[in-house]
Amino acid sequence: MTLPPERGGRGAAPGQGPAPANAPSAASVEAPLAPRASDRRARAGLIVFGLLEIFAGGFLGISALALAALSLGAGGALGMDTLAGSSGLATGKLGTAAALYAGLAALFVSLGIGSFLPRRWVRPLVLYVASLWILAGFLLLTVVAGIAATGGLSSATADPDVDSPLGGLGSTAIVVLLGGVLLALYIVFPAALLWFHRRRALKEALERLDPVTRWTDRCPAPVLSLALSLAISAFLCLPFVRGPVPLFGWTLTGAAAAIVTLIAAVAFAALAVATYRLSPAGWWGSLAAVVVLTIVSVDMSFRFDASALAADFSIAAAAEPGVAAAGGSPDAAAAAASAAVTNASGWLLGAGSLLFGIVCLIALMRLRRYFIEVPQAPEWV
Repeated sequence: MTLPPERGGRGAAPGQGPAPANAPSAASVEAPLAPRASDRRARAGLIVFGLLEIFAGGFLGISALALAALSLGAGGALGMDTLAGSSGLATGKLGTAAALYAGLAALFVSLGIGSFLPRRWVRPLVLYVASLWILAGFLLLTVVAGIAATGGLSSATADPDVDSPLGGLGSTAIVVLLGGVLLALYIVFPAALLWFHRRRALKEALERLDPVTRWTDRCPAPVLSLALSLAISAFLCLPFVRGPVPLFGWTLTGAAAAIVTLIAAVAFAALAVATYRLSPAGWWGSLAAVVVLTIVSVDMSFRFDASALAADFSIAAAAEPGVAAAGGSPDAAAAAASAAVTNASGWLLGAGSLLFGIVCLIALMRLRRYFIEVPQAPEWV
């Protein structure tokens, strides 16, 4: 004779029905673990890096205020009106940069405060930010090295223009110093953050110091990185609402640019939510987005005019009005050099965009297992 099951099922309180399948379990608030002596060292390291993060946030906040002042026409009072005018930056672009720097400042200050408390959500967020930081640093150093290799900086070194606000960059010592500063800010510092926060000992210490399950624990860390990347992509679409938006040889402005940009922003935001919830539709949508963005970026790479960008920022050694070269046709030589630089940069950027798209596709394939729904066994009555 089979005895009837206990009322309420396993784990249910007497007099209550069975708990629903999606009800939060007791694991959402973990039992406090016994502290260890290593927790003090982990907390000391968190405080040190938290101070550095708050310092970085303060620096970014000051930069945001300066950019906002420039966008409001206060460049003359700050002594930067000449630099802003020479670079050709529009007021809207300066305002967008100010908003971006302000967001980064708030992020770093939040990470610093979370390190002080401490909170376990700090570790995955710092790992994500540091990884992007290092990637941006390598790309920036590659661009700087490419400019130096093509002769942009070498020509400025031979005959620096002291009247130009960027003419001082022609000095070899300044170039070396600038490279060292970029290396320290974009490689060394984020690498130190990555090294400290990726240690398993810190993860275990944070689980003991903050035994509450946070929002960063509700999906695997690689999927969380994907969701954050999609959310940031949605935010980065907003500055292009007013255009211009280059797309397959066309330049969209006005209503067309606003429609395309808002559609892209909504799509990225929806994919961010879907991937965070481990929805299979989020994975398939991310796969389609990577394919489309890779095609668009490769097309834009071959339409990119590197010589125009160099001339805009006064990096190339352009001849001053009234200065003529002795012999030959300087206009024809300059046009040939410009065409060669544009062609080479197009192939280089196109290959880089294609390689980056392939890497993203491989990463998505490795994340596929998190989005596969496991079929449940049928319940026998």
